[in-house]
Amino acid sequence: MKVTTLFSIIAGGMLLQACTCVQQWQEAREMDAKYNAYVERCQTEDSELTSLKKAAATAARAQIRVVWDTDKEDTLIALGAEELAAIREMMPRMKETPALCREAWEKQQRQYPMLVSYRGFGFLEFLNDQGETIAELALEVMQIGTCEKAEEYTRDYRFSRPAYMLPAADLTRFKFLPAMVKYEQL
Repeated sequence: MKVTTLFSIIAGGMLLQACTCVQQWQEAREMDAKYNAYVERCQTEDSELTSLKKAAATAARAQIRVVWDTDKEDTLIALGAEELAAIREMMPRMKETPALCREAWEKQQRQYPMLVSYRGFGFLEFLNDQGETIAELALEVMQIGTCEKAEEYTRDYRFSRPAYMLPAADLTRFKFLPAMVKYEQL
């Protein structure tokens, strides 16, 4: 009787451990599949970036709109023809930041995004001939990084990670467009 009870306890423990191993293995396979799907999505250009590039190329004009989090009326900063031409010239070189490495991706999956508060949100808007917005780039949320830091961005899992990248010279040029300087001074 004692041997049978001891055997039952040992067998039960081994069965429980085997079930735990199977569950861990299944969870690992699911994580692998999710990560592989994420990397695959990052291999092609996002439709939003493609739309931004097309809008920049075809826009009749562009402006920066600042939407305040108070009852204050939106602030509009028009971009001149030379500024729009400069953006048109830079946009084909804009890229998405690369996929996170597996370790950073897993950290991001476990971390909740922090809430960010701004006095106002800025958008670079591309407008058609009728003055309608055909695409917009969120200037506050989607910070632009540099292509030269692409490798660094693969390990950066923080919420503030840039969504897009430009070559460093283009990014500097973009930041010093008169409309952007005026926007930063608000």
